[in-house]
Amino acid sequence: MNTLHNMQIFVRLIDTGSFTSAAASLHLSLGTASRAVSELEEHLRTRLLHRSTRRVSPTREGLAYAERCRRILADVARAEDDTALAADHPSGLLRVHSFASLGHRHIMPAIQAYRERHPDVHVELSLSQALANLFDGSCDTSIVAFSPPPDAELASFQLGRSQRILCASPGYLAARGVPQSPDDLQLHDCLTLRTATSSSQRWCLEGRDRVSVTLAVDSVVSINIAESLATAAREGMGIAPLPAYAALDELRDGTLVRVLPQYTIDTREICILYPSRRFIDARTRSWINFICDWLPPRLDKDEAALSELAPEAEAPGVAA
Repeated sequence: MNTLHNMQIFVRLIDTGSFTSAAASLHLSLGTASRAVSELEEHLRTRLLHRSTRRVSPTREGLAYAERCRRILADVARAEDDTALAADHPSGLLRVHSFASLGHRHIMPAIQAYRERHPDVHVELSLSQALANLFDGSCDTSIVAFSPPPDAELASFQLGRSQRILCASPGYLAARGVPQSPDDLQLHDCLTLRTATSSSQRWCLEGRDRVSVTLAVDSVVSINIAESLATAAREGMGIAPLPAYAALDELRDGTLVRVLPQYTIDTREICILYPSRRFIDARTRSWINFICDWLPPRLDKDEAALSELAPEAEAPGVAA
């Protein structure tokens, strides 16, 4: 039995005063309308109508039930309208997760630009190096850098790539010397970035000739946030692999210097992840569309800026 449908027929019957009028207004047969009320009475074990050969009229229980049905049907209609609106108009709470360093440099400015277009959306941003659980309802999308990709069951769009580069402070290089080859790194203090999608203890250096060198690194300090790792490198604690977007400002102002600039470390894909491609609400869909347009050119700009910087690591008083 379709209870809501039968309720609708019963309320229309009370409003029109006859089965014939109720059936016609709902484009139903007279038999369908009659069966709907009979099914309700059987289900409720209560007589809802007084019937005669000439007319029908509601019982006292029928009148009370009709009023309850009106409220239920009105609530259902409002719920459907609100849900349909959510599917068409971005509003409500959008929960975004991002890796911390990527979030600081790019996602927070993106949220500001997004909300200028969609002011009815409120954003909750979580920054973490842990992978978000997109199936438990705690967040709507996650923007991460990875190699290899995480959960294959997630829907995703690729936003770009980012390479990691080796950096150190001029003071550290003045004191310890500038590495000339990957093997020289074994003589230096190495700082490592610890994330949910990568191992910090092995560095795979890829040269411009596409030849790769893999090193086992004895990390003196391991940190899970790229900005904190950059701070450690600035303070002269050692040589650190940093995402390009986390190192650019320090490379520009000279507080960091690129080490072995002919090498990069495991270029990573940056993607937006979300649970499903079906029935995405308007705020999530509009955010995905926005970030797919907004972020790629900024990642490309980071890579272009990196290539324009002085290529060689050279510390004061130290020959490169």
